[in-house]
Amino acid sequence: MNQHPRVSVIIPVYNGDRFLGEAIESVLSQTYQDYEIIVVDDGSTDGTSEVVASLGDKIRYFHQENQGSAVARNLGIHQAKGELIAFLDADDFWLLPEKLAQQVSLFDQQPNLAIVQTGWRIVDELRNQIIDVEPWHKVPELTLESWLRYKPIKTSGLLVTKNSLEKAGVLIGSYDNPTMSI
Repeated sequence: MNQHPRVSVIIPVYNGDRFLGEAIESVLSQTYQDYEIIVVDDGSTDGTSEVVASLGDKIRYFHQENQGSAVARNLGIHQAKGELIAFLDADDFWLLPEKLAQQVSLFDQQPNLAIVQTGWRIVDELRNQIIDVEPWHKVPELTLESWLRYKPIKTSGLLVTKNSLEKAGVLIGSYDNPTMSI
């Protein structure tokens, strides 16, 4: 595992063993490979830990008492070694293997960026497309006000700088004793 990956992919999970493997595999299938995967188990009572253990050494696993996905994401951010943070919900997956490469490229082209959001596809249980969501088409001029007012956010489409999250005060609370296994 890279000691200082550029991207930390944070996957919060609660009783999501039936979906988690597909989420992790979608990260492992990315063309961009300078990342770490951090799975934060939010008190699962199913086979979540077994799924993680079966998928290799590129995953850092933390277990906490059930406190909700926001607290789980914050623990992941706190543990992240990457300068860029990607979020992936355990019941989502990244369809395009170039997702991270394209987002990281935007940060390389415009170093002043703090966040890059993608669209997303809603699919049925067989992966048949239901609808593509591309929220940027609804507002012709992107300002902070229009983004906050009209732009829906899907955490699984975000790539954000760790520095901007720290400046926003995301890292609240104590994470001195999380349970970690590799």
